[in-house]
Amino acid sequence: KFLLNADQLKGRVGLVDRGIIPMVDKVLALQKAGAVGAIIADDGSCDEQYECGLAGSIRNGGFSYTDPSVRWKDVKIPSLLVSEEEGERLRKMMKLQKIKVPKIGEQWLERQG
Repeated sequence: KFLLNADQLKGRVGLVDRGIIPMVDKVLALQKAGAVGAIIADDGSCDEQYECGLAGSIRNGGFSYTDPSVRWKDVKIPSLLVSEEEGERLRKMMKLQKIKVPKIGEQWLERQG
């Protein structure tokens, strides 16, 4: 919901980590910041077949089935869940650094310079 780098997302595809915040909330935050797409990097909960425990699976009603489905209707940008390994590979290709923000948590930001 709160993105420190919202100004860097306009016209770009945002990369977020899966975690305790519902996936739909993360995608909507990226959309509000002006992102044109969302990539959610799994946190290691999904296996190779994308069986993702509480987050859902193909056999279990789809991903993010615990999120209110009505909220997904507000999503207008393409969204994709990738494996933890793919997320790490994408981060290595980007100039990102992880910082800890008091009372907010960890965020990835583009390195300056």
